[in-house]
Amino acid sequence: MVTIKQAAAAGYQYLSELLGLSPQTDVRLEEVESTSTEWLVTLSIPNRDVHLKPFRTPREFKILAVDKESGEVTSMKIREIQNA
Repeated sequence: MVTIKQAAAAGYQYLSELLGLSPQTDVRLEEVESTSTEWLVTLSIPNRDVHLKPFRTPREFKILAVDKESGEVTSMKIREIQNA
C-alpha cells in the first residue's frame, strides 16, 4: 500500500518529468484526497502563460490520481479554481 507521502512524491515526479519542470520551479502540494483505490494529489505550479507580476503570480492546479497499490500515476486533470 502506497502512503500519502509516497503518493505526493510520485505526483511531483510525474508532473516534473511530463512538463519538463526545472528543480527551481515552485511546485506546491495543495491537497491530497483518499478514495478506495487511489490518492488524488493536487499540485500547483506558476502559470507559464502569464508574465511575472510583482506580488502575485497566477498558478495552474493539477490533480494527479495515484494508484494506492502500485504507486503509479494513472491520470492528470486540470483543476479550475474560481477567483474569490
